[in-house]
Amino acid sequence: MNNPLYKDEICITPLENIILGIPGDDLSSLKNSGSPMAVITNTAKNYGAAAILNKDAMMKIADACEDDLYIIPSSVHECITIPKSVMEPEELREMVCQVNQTQVLPEERLSDDVYFFDSVTREISMADFRKERTERQGPDVSGPQRK
Repeated sequence: MNNPLYKDEICITPLENIILGIPGDDLSSLKNSGSPMAVITNTAKNYGAAAILNKDAMMKIADACEDDLYIIPSSVHECITIPKSVMEPEELREMVCQVNQTQVLPEERLSDDVYFFDSVTREISMADFRKERTERQGPDVSGPQRK
């Protein structure tokens, strides 16, 4: 992660730019975009999913979105980020599972899980679905909280 060559090879592109064939990696449009997702990979777009481990790169996306991020492991080649406020983690996980089963080669699959980037702590963790529900709906009265 401290290798300057690796840091210089991270590529972050709004998903909308990729879909529309627009060159460039200007993230300023993410906050007001109809599709505020970004793809993070390396410049070779080959085995670039590890780029999510670069906290500075992840902060660039979080700052552009002004939000914490969910991370969708698209394949070993790239990951997709989406602002926390846009979709629920349960919906994202269903989408990841479906895409993995129908669109991604088994040897290129990373995970069916959704991850969370906290822009305050700058840490990545698995999305905690129960915690997310608790924040939206109030305390869970059915028993102790899972950590």
